[in-house]
Amino acid sequence: MLIVFLLIVLVFPCVILLKSPLGMIPEDIGLAVVSYGGSIMGGFLTLYGVWWTIDANRVQQKEERELEYRPLLKFDVCEYQHRFQQVGEIIYLFNNEYFSDSQPVYMDKMIVLENVGRGEIIELHYSMHKTELVSSCVDSLKEATACFLGEQYINTMPVNGQIYIILGIPQLIKKCQGKLIILSTDMEIKYKGAFSEKEYNQKLSFCLSVEIVEDHYKMNLYNMSLGSTGLHSYAE
Repeated sequence: MLIVFLLIVLVFPCVILLKSPLGMIPEDIGLAVVSYGGSIMGGFLTLYGVWWTIDANRVQQKEERELEYRPLLKFDVCEYQHRFQQVGEIIYLFNNEYFSDSQPVYMDKMIVLENVGRGEIIELHYSMHKTELVSSCVDSLKEATACFLGEQYINTMPVNGQIYIILGIPQLIKKCQGKLIILSTDMEIKYKGAFSEKEYNQKLSFCLSVEIVEDHYKMNLYNMSLGSTGLHSYAE
């Protein structure tokens, strides 16, 4: 649009002041027309410059506000307690005769996700990205799956708010000779900030070792990380 306007600005006076053998536009009238048209075009350019400046400032202020009030997640681990309300569950499924998927045994520790940013988190979503059975105490146990429960109840998080995630492993119902199960898990977390139209993606990764001690489990979390997988910008 601006290029077309600039072309008109350059061509218009040339056409008006072009000396024609027919003498259709006298020179004094042509100069007056060019002067009048130049004033109009100059005013238009001034208005365009003011609009461009205001729009650029608006975009800059929006980006600064989004950065200042961007939500940010960090993780921690705490002892399991029953008093927490914002609780989700990662339940592992083995689909194996040695284990009962309908009777999960919960770990005595919880993963804590906390919003340490300056903005509220809205539209919080979770998905199990990858679950891998690294080591198995049962030969017939070749793979494991996992699901996340509770998303419909914990889809927002205020500033300094926390969400707690407990881990459940299928109950061992038949004795086995092995003593150790190791699971690797990646969970994708997507969310938007209250002051932004961008969607942030983070991936929570961890390994869970399950040691079978007589008739109970001894579980341990290690290799934990919470990294960014980038962001997706909605149409603005």
